[in-house]
Amino acid sequence: MLAPNVVRLSLTAAKDKAELERALLTLKSLS
Repeated sequence: MLAPNVVRLSLTAAKDKAELERALLTLKSLS
């Protein structure tokens, strides 16, 4: 079983990745 802090880090990384991708899409649409 994964430790809770590992799970939390994974979820945070996934959220950061989603936000980064959304920011890149926004930049593309603006340019």
